[in-house]
Amino acid sequence: MLATAADKWQRGLWLVLLAALIVLPSLFAIQQYRWTGGYLFYANAFDEPTYLSYDGARIAASPTHLAEYLVVTLHRLGISGGFINLLFDIVCPVVVVVVLRSLAVAVGFSALEATVYPFLVVAIPVLFGYSNPYYASLYNANYRSQGLSWIALPQAYYPPFLRSPEPQLSWCLLAVATLVGVRRRSYVVPFAVAPLAYPFVGIPYTFTVLAVFLYHRVGAIGRRPLVRALVAIVASYTVVAIVIRIAHAVLIAGTSIADFLPATRLPLLSGTGAAALIVYSVARSRLRPPEHLPLLFLSVAPLAVVNTQLLTGFFEQPNNFEQNFGVVALAIVSVTALRGIGRPYVPLLASAGACGLLAIYASQVFVVNAWPWQREHLSDALLDVIRHQPESLVIGDPDLADLFLLVAPGVHFSALARAQVLFHASGSRMTSTAQRFEDYLCVKQVLSASGRSPVVSPDVFVEMDRQFRFLNQDFPLLHLNRRHEFRQYFNPSQEPERCPARAFQIPALALSDQPARVDLPVAVQTPPQQWAYATQVAMPDQTSRKGRPAGRADVRMSLEVTAGCIGAGVLTPDQRGFVSHAEMPSVPGRQVVDLVFTETDQPHWLVLRNCSDAGASTALVRQTQVFRVMGLTVRPLTTSVP
Repeated sequence: MLATAADKWQRGLWLVLLAALIVLPSLFAIQQYRWTGGYLFYANAFDEPTYLSYDGARIAASPTHLAEYLVVTLHRLGISGGFINLLFDIVCPVVVVVVLRSLAVAVGFSALEATVYPFLVVAIPVLFGYSNPYYASLYNANYRSQGLSWIALPQAYYPPFLRSPEPQLSWCLLAVATLVGVRRRSYVVPFAVAPLAYPFVGIPYTFTVLAVFLYHRVGAIGRRPLVRALVAIVASYTVVAIVIRIAHAVLIAGTSIADFLPATRLPLLSGTGAAALIVYSVARSRLRPPEHLPLLFLSVAPLAVVNTQLLTGFFEQPNNFEQNFGVVALAIVSVTALRGIGRPYVPLLASAGACGLLAIYASQVFVVNAWPWQREHLSDALLDVIRHQPESLVIGDPDLADLFLLVAPGVHFSALARAQVLFHASGSRMTSTAQRFEDYLCVKQVLSASGRSPVVSPDVFVEMDRQFRFLNQDFPLLHLNRRHEFRQYFNPSQEPERCPARAFQIPALALSDQPARVDLPVAVQTPPQQWAYATQVAMPDQTSRKGRPAGRADVRMSLEVTAGCIGAGVLTPDQRGFVSHAEMPSVPGRQVVDLVFTETDQPHWLVLRNCSDAGASTALVRQTQVFRVMGLTVRPLTTSVP
């Protein structure tokens, strides 16, 4: 009877953890589905939309990015990039924890431990992201210093089990391969599957499996386990580095991809490898003897793969090894060490910890997807342009433009999508990067013809120019400050050769016909202190929902910033924080800003403040109105290509 009760309790705990794993990371997607009328376009990482979009997946698909072929196939089956993202975010983590549960039982974990610890392995990498402010500060300090040249750390952008499509799919594949290998006591399946995996997961996985394999084959060298382990590590590292060097000589040397692999032989310290070795050393006395060697090799793997340049002579984006594999290696070592404590309450604390980390991650997804347009109902007119005329759709933020590529299946790049900078030489059914660059020059020529665009900041063109000029090979995490000269692929200062006639359209808020006025001083002068308030007024009462279902409201301000920088923001009714904010520097002419927020039972507050650090700012407020937001539509841009 007791055993049956324990089984039921563990089964219930498993279902609770499984529900947390499915629901918490998908909370934003669930909400967005309701907001937009059934459409999804969200991201867990800054570059995720690039590889989930139709054109991005077609460009990136290769023997080292096999998952992109699946993304392309799903698009052609009528599934949008947003729903592909949700599909991967649900299926892949569930597959991983199910397989890890079986693997844990196979290596001797108790039923309760096998129920809990797989979820903790999936959740621990959340600690190495921007949802953890302590790690974020450490990462940012390293990123902005010369330490970047010597220390490889996880990128802090995403947890690997929740980044689509890779490394999610590769971790599913390798988890299954490991389970099969353990059950059959064979290395054949792990070795056969590893080359199919995403390189930033497959290479360190291969090192680990090969080291275990070699350890059991070098018995003639010495009977001391430490000597055999060191020989296995050195031999595995050498084999992996030689294979990488051969692949480079055969497939990469002489191609443009070589520009993204900076030449160097200087060593690196692996942050996750160092942390894993420390945890392993502290916990080793509590580990069971069969666990010693696999965990040792797993701990060494991040350090080994971020230093293959010692033999190959070139970098392979070492921080990607940290982000995609190192954090998982550290999680597995930490979970095994935690298990070694042997206290009955530890699995319960681990369960709470896993749910807590997933909840923190869920809140971070809302921060990553903070654009107001991601929370509005999409009109049929906008959807028609996205599906059939994306090249004419101008979205002033390149990252947001990438997200809109996920709204529907098979959507091509829009006018200012950042993903279009992906390098692609040519193809019978795809435009080359050179063709997309020529089209970008036409777009830029029109939108910047008057000196400044009402819908696109000049900073956007500066950033897009830089990306087209170097195709992102100057990204610091590629060269780690060890390279200072980069190949220029395109010249953004040149004039386009020929621009086809085309009318541009822009997304716009669909607003109610009867706005409410907000009375603000015409002439505004802020105090000299940065962020000091110049004026604060309560919104009209009609911006509260007053028993109605919560809707969205928009404060539309028209003003001229004559000096400094004016920040406009909407405060919560209790005045404790901003729900919407925009900064407007001093530029010639009038600026229009939209501040969108969700209505509550009490009115919000409108604030104008000083965002300049060089003294007081001044502005002339021309008009301030509050509208109810009816959704997101599209309207023609006033200029068009001649």
